[in-house]
Amino acid sequence: MELAMMLPLFLALVMGIIEFGRVLYFKQVITNAARESSRASATGFEPYITAANRVLSPAGIPTPYPACSTSPSQGTAAICRTIVNIPVSAANTQAHRVAISYNAAFITPLGALLDLIVGNAGLASGITQSSTAVMRQ
Repeated sequence: MELAMMLPLFLALVMGIIEFGRVLYFKQVITNAARESSRASATGFEPYITAANRVLSPAGIPTPYPACSTSPSQGTAAICRTIVNIPVSAANTQAHRVAISYNAAFITPLGALLDLIVGNAGLASGITQSSTAVMRQ
């Protein structure tokens, strides 16, 4: 009887730990990709999407598509680059801002379970994470 009462709670806890670890991992990868992409854009060493893809590919995140105003659909990534002129002392310099968003799908049924408990909160479609980095030229 105790097992029947505690098993659903234990499974929900295990699924939560798994998903939290994945979310934290993807957040770190996206932050590193934004930083590398912004640096590549500021230095002109390589195209900013190539730099982002170099970091995102080993993590299993697909090549981001350029989009500044939309949130990505489940399992896709978006990247946005803006260049702003900044007056520094008597000269102007440029700041390269890169924002990357990724919608990570759940690998456990936790999202659907939370939607069932909370009410249609949209968690079954995944969690969108984003990161922004700015580098001066």
